Parts: sequence; C-alpha cells; structure tokens
Amino acid sequence: MSQETEKSLWAEFRALINKNERETAAIVSAVFVGGLALILLLAGQIEGGAFVSMLGLSFVIGLSIALWGGFSELNVLGASLKLRELTFDAKKAINGLEEGRVNLYRMLLLMSMRHPGGISNNYGDGRVKDYLTTIKIIQKEGVFNALSGEIYRHCQDLITSQVSSLSGYIHPETGFNFEGVEAKDMAVVFEEWCRGNGKKHLTDGTVMMVRLELDRLRELIEIRQTIADDIVLSLRRNG
Repeated sequence: MSQETEKSLWAEFRALINKNERETAAIVSAVFVGGLALILLLAGQIEGGAFVSMLGLSFVIGLSIALWGGFSELNVLGASLKLRELTFDAKKAINGLEEGRVNLYRMLLLMSMRHPGGISNNYGDGRVKDYLTTIKIIQKEGVFNALSGEIYRHCQDLITSQVSSLSGYIHPETGFNFEGVEAKDMAVVFEEWCRGNGKKHLTDGTVMMVRLELDRLRELIEIRQTIADDIVLSLRRNG
C-alpha cells in the first residue's frame, strides 16, 4: 500500500471520527469505565454492588456525552445531570437506560443466589448473608419494586432452606430444639430459651451462630411479607 493511499485512508478515518466525535467519545468513555469495572471485579478489588454501580456509571457517562443537547435532567444511580431541552430520542434513551439498570441489579440478585464454595456452616443457608446485602443495595437504588417478583420467589426458597437447616439444631446440654415450631416463631422461641435455660450458653459459638441465622431468617420473612402486603394493597386498589 502506497504512502499516499495510507494517508488518504487515515484522513478518511479521522474525518469519520470528527464527524461522529460525540458518539465516538461516548462509546470510548463507556467502554473504558465498564472495562475498568470488570478488571477491578476480577482482581477482587470491588464487590458485586460496586461493579454494578460502575457499569451504571459507564452508561450514564456514555449517554450524557452522546445526547448532551437532549436532556433536561437525568438521575441514575444517585448522579443527577441537569442539561437542556428534553427530546423524544433522549426520553427513549433514558427509558432504555432504566431498563438496563434494572437488569444489572437483576443479574446481581441472581449472582447472590449461587451457592458459595468452600466449607459451609452447620446451620443456615450460606447464600442468605450475601442475598440480604444485595437486597439492601437494591432498596437503596430504588429498584426494589421492579424486582419484587423475583425477590419474593428467592425469599421463599431461602426461607425453606434456612428453616430446614436450623430445624436440625439440638442443644446438647439442655435438649432445646425447634420441633413443631413454625418458621415465623423460631426466632422468638429461641430468644425465650436464651433468656431462660440457655442464658449461661450465650457465648457458645454454635448458639451465637444459630442466633445470627435466625435473625437473617427473620429478615427474609419480613421482606417476603412486605411484598405480599404490597400485592394485597394493589389488588384492593384495582378491585
């Protein structure tokens, strides 16, 4: 290839970049921030919640650059951008960004439902801790209602697993166990035992573990109940 041809192709490429410089800058910026997030995640420097936030931020940056003249206000992942006139295309872009944002948190939710590797606890489902942390992130980011259906089903599964695991607990000295106790009452019954016959065993490692897992069970039940109450309220309004 001659030098003249190479220069001509390079000139055409630069002209294309300049013509679409805003779109190019948007793509490069989004890819850079998204790639950085992936690298940090794989390196163990950030956790799932931070990774999703960084991906969301990359979309915000790219969208803001690409449609700089089209927004009046964009509020995503806690970042607010106030710009000029809101066009129809910008509205469509924001709706698409919101859907993508919800899907990112849906992916994070599914990741938290995977069984952890390594040695598991004798009592309690090892997924519950990370799942509850993920729910707090989702609530903070305002997408809880959009994911309530999935969250309800996950809570059902985790409650069943948590109860099954904890039901096998028997205190070796006092014989305390959860036989005949319903899931919603397990934490209360255990606390009553802790104030009575179990008082001198509160520093025992297994007792402390069971107490912690029962608290997590209570949180799961509360989340499930919140969603159920919202469903009933919605049905009454529409009925």
